[in-house]
Amino acid sequence: MFHPAHDPHPDLKLVRAVLDGSPEATERFLLHMHALPRIAFSLNSRNGSILNDFELEDVVQNCLSSLWHQLARYEGRGPLDAWVLGICRNELRRASRTKTSIERQVVEPLLGALESYPAEQADPCVDFDETELLHQAMARLPAGRARLIRMKHYESMTLGQIASKLGLSLGTVKADYFKGLKQLRAMLAEPFDQAGPQAQESAS
Repeated sequence: MFHPAHDPHPDLKLVRAVLDGSPEATERFLLHMHALPRIAFSLNSRNGSILNDFELEDVVQNCLSSLWHQLARYEGRGPLDAWVLGICRNELRRASRTKTSIERQVVEPLLGALESYPAEQADPCVDFDETELLHQAMARLPAGRARLIRMKHYESMTLGQIASKLGLSLGTVKADYFKGLKQLRAMLAEPFDQAGPQAQESAS
């Protein structure tokens, strides 16, 4: 059955004018973008507030970048705001999945051990060797990354607060923090990797 094509949405004319470099059209387009923070906050709330405010700021910036790069793909099949919402939803989903994946693979396995370092008093729930290994691994980390881990886990600071306190960008802090956690996890695995057949035999 033949379906007549629908006329493109009027917003297509606006987008084409933006692509042609019209200052007036660009100003109108930017008015649409003012709603991005509110949209990101609303979507994040519906998704269980996985991302914090600083991470949402990153999502908004990524949305703006994606919108500019994909603007020529808008075909006027619906309102511009709906198209923007779709891109924002995709960016939020990507950021949420990345954070969840990192936490499951890197952060969560270390949290129990991190809580026992530094151990000024013996913790009957934590094996001494495990605490000592963590102490040694922390000492082997680059000083800056070790400091970020301490600030995050022992001073209960968010990465955004750490960035503000140290005068660094949030992106730099996040990158160094997660690199530090990955290094720490690898170093904690070394005694088991290097134990070899003897350790396996003694455990059997």
